[in-house]
Amino acid sequence: MLRWFALPFTFAATFALAWPLVAPLGALAAVTVATLVLAAALLVVEQRWPNRPDWKPADRLLTEDLLHGVLGFLPGNVGGSVLAALLFSSVGARSDLWPHGWPAALQVALGLVLFEFGSYWQHRLVHEVPWLWRLHQVHHTPRRLVLLKSTRIHALDLGSAAFVSMAPLCLLGADADTLAWVTLVTNVNALV
Repeated sequence: MLRWFALPFTFAATFALAWPLVAPLGALAAVTVATLVLAAALLVVEQRWPNRPDWKPADRLLTEDLLHGVLGFLPGNVGGSVLAALLFSSVGARSDLWPHGWPAALQVALGLVLFEFGSYWQHRLVHEVPWLWRLHQVHHTPRRLVLLKSTRIHALDLGSAAFVSMAPLCLLGADADTLAWVTLVTNVNALV
């Protein structure tokens, strides 16, 4: 029964943490703090209650997993998103295409649809184009699915995914708060 509520609870708790931090920190910093707190909490939960007893996260590859996270996951995720924002936000700022008058929740929902559309096609391409597959295949090497293994991704693979996913939102003129909340939803989804 608990498993049925784990995902909705995780989303609710992460949003409940981020929401009051927006005013003092700004949306992007609040999302970053909430994501890091969620990751730390999931590491603890995963260590205490692993999905399978033989999947305890601490293993001989812990250092390698951490290096993948620091050298691949973080620069790729941040780099691709920042590049999309830098290249397209000036165009988007002049765009009347984004529905700024919509309620924030609907703007985030639209942002998620556009984000996932880009993400789907990028992911499909990295599976079908041989030279892209060589970058992406490191993501498929873990034999056990634990949180730290999710950081096993090449920076260029994740960077291209972040870029392709965020570019439509930036081009259409989504505001920084919408981008931040879309990022939080996708971060929670990626971590869980």
